[in-house]
Amino acid sequence: MRRLYLSPSNQPANRYAVGNTTEKIEMEVVAKAVQFYLQDYEVETVMASLYLNFAYRDEEARLKGCTDYLAIHSNAGGGGTAIGTVAFYHRNQPSTKILAEKLVSRLDGICPYKENRANQVVDGMAQYDGYGLGEVREPAKKGINANLLEVNFHDNPLTAKWIIDNKDAIAKEIAMAYVETYSIAKKRVDKVQFATVVAKPYLNVRADAGTQFPKIAYLEDTSEVWIMGEKDGWYKVAWGPNQGWVSAKYLKLI
Repeated sequence: MRRLYLSPSNQPANRYAVGNTTEKIEMEVVAKAVQFYLQDYEVETVMASLYLNFAYRDEEARLKGCTDYLAIHSNAGGGGTAIGTVAFYHRNQPSTKILAEKLVSRLDGICPYKENRANQVVDGMAQYDGYGLGEVREPAKKGINANLLEVNFHDNPLTAKWIIDNKDAIAKEIAMAYVETYSIAKKRVDKVQFATVVAKPYLNVRADAGTQFPKIAYLEDTSEVWIMGEKDGWYKVAWGPNQGWVSAKYLKLI
């Protein structure tokens, strides 16, 4: 099974042109949403330890047995007018160029502002006079497929606001680009159970199994759900078109 290491930007000084927010804040949300969208597929995801500097994340990816490394950033330096996704790949890893192409196609496809970049799919090892980008160069040295994604420009007020308002959609396109590149199948559900919520007044639904993950919805007491999976004392549940994770102790199996 493939194992994807997600490395969101750790640059709190990179402020957005609007919204009183930063690259670190916005990209961590995107990365966690990518992890959420991939949970239904035959891939394991590893979130970078968010306190780690980029210089140490490639080693964490290696220690955790990751096959793929995806750095998720937003861009700047465009003078406030640049628009467009930019994705970097490693020249010696053909699949990373395919992923870069899919990322650019998908993200530009949902952005309402037309890109104005001369080159959006870029050899990450051509940067800095051939020294290369660290988050492409270093994981590749360890045999990990490496990409760095700049989802769009945060120094342009238009695209900065678009990123802020569309993080979930951005994350879904990133996840689907990865799934397509590596032909990853959906998980097969062998057994589905039915349950009732027993939590007053409501039960928090989270993006993954644990209180450290963000709340994405809530279920009122006596709500009925399908149980789709289980891990670490948590159930993955579905109701209508929605899915998420809840603590098992607040469900009564039927």
